[in-house]
Amino acid sequence: MKRILLKMKNKSLIFFLLILGSFSLISHKFCTASPLKIFMREMSERSLISSLYNTKRYLSSTDLNPPKKVVRILSIDGGGIRGILPALVLCKLESEIERKSGQKKRIGEVFDIIAGTSTGGIMALGLSMKGNDHRPCYSAFEIKNLYEKNGQRIFEGFGFVRKVSTIYGLLAPKYSTEGFKRVLKSYFEDTRLSQACTTTLVTSHNLEPGRNARHGDILFNSREAYQNQSNDYLMRHVARATGSAPTYFESAKIKSIDSVRTLNLIDGGIFCNNPTKIALKTARRYWPGTDYDYVIVSLGTGYSDEAVIDYYNSRAGGILSWGKTFPSLMLQNASAQVDDNMSHLYPQTGKERRYFRIQFILPKCNIALDNASSSNIRKLEIQGNSQLSDRYSSYVDRISDILVQERPYASNGILIPN
Repeated sequence: MKRILLKMKNKSLIFFLLILGSFSLISHKFCTASPLKIFMREMSERSLISSLYNTKRYLSSTDLNPPKKVVRILSIDGGGIRGILPALVLCKLESEIERKSGQKKRIGEVFDIIAGTSTGGIMALGLSMKGNDHRPCYSAFEIKNLYEKNGQRIFEGFGFVRKVSTIYGLLAPKYSTEGFKRVLKSYFEDTRLSQACTTTLVTSHNLEPGRNARHGDILFNSREAYQNQSNDYLMRHVARATGSAPTYFESAKIKSIDSVRTLNLIDGGIFCNNPTKIALKTARRYWPGTDYDYVIVSLGTGYSDEAVIDYYNSRAGGILSWGKTFPSLMLQNASAQVDDNMSHLYPQTGKERRYFRIQFILPKCNIALDNASSSNIRKLEIQGNSQLSDRYSSYVDRISDILVQERPYASNGILIPN
């Protein structure tokens, strides 16, 4: 309808100019007033045609082809304690946004969709959690502190008797959930998923059919939670669910806000460690058509080629020889496949780039999901900051340029779905 109205406006203006031209010719022939005669003679046929052409060209380049509305998508992989790597990227983006715009904006204010799996899901919830001032409660720097200060509390082990009785995690989950739950409670309190500042997606997997719930993959969606209490859950429960990696933590049993649905959930990385495609699919559902342009920032949690070598060196062994590296390898390969698919969908060069994948190579770091020692966290930060300054500096610059652009069509900086 808008395009039709623009065409009508275009035709009306051209018709008006034609009438004006006709009037000028008539006036030129019959008007005797000397000043008017002089003026009409200057309205030559050539200048009139030129004016019509330029007017039509101007309308075609502006009104008939208005700039597209940009949908900004952030996707964060799973990866346990290595979630500190995407946190570093987001800290850098917030700093660049402030430097370029002069405004202190948080990540939850500049993305229309934030999707995450496992540790990425916890970050997505933290970045979109609404504070008392209706802005995002946490900055990227505060999310980074979650890993630095609480990593060892999250991976809180059992006592000696429990370790021995379970053969150090071979017969039961390796870690108690008590420390994990305390950390989540301190960050999210009783905030609901429906209270997110922006559209938030978090993956998980339901182990068993419960009351009004099916077995299989689960996608928590803050917009669906806002529309229906049966889809709404406490953020800390969703975070606990998406972070319940098998063999590390026991599954999370949670209920919807209205207690209609009961779920028994494990880590979303089981079916989707890299939620980029899910985020894009959701964006296309909420903002369909050719009026929208999708910009995607996809953040990995790092990988190590040395782990692959260790795996193949121990390929003849059993769980004790390669069990530590297998979970990370499985997640790494799943994420890489999604990245490969996305790279074929979007141009990868110049200012036309719309898909930005930032993934880190960790040659000297322990890539185990649960190595929350201060020394390993420090190694991760050193590697992350180094590669951000070297390999990905142009990415950060280009992404921040996009994020500081004014969007008059967005409410409070966020694009509301149709």
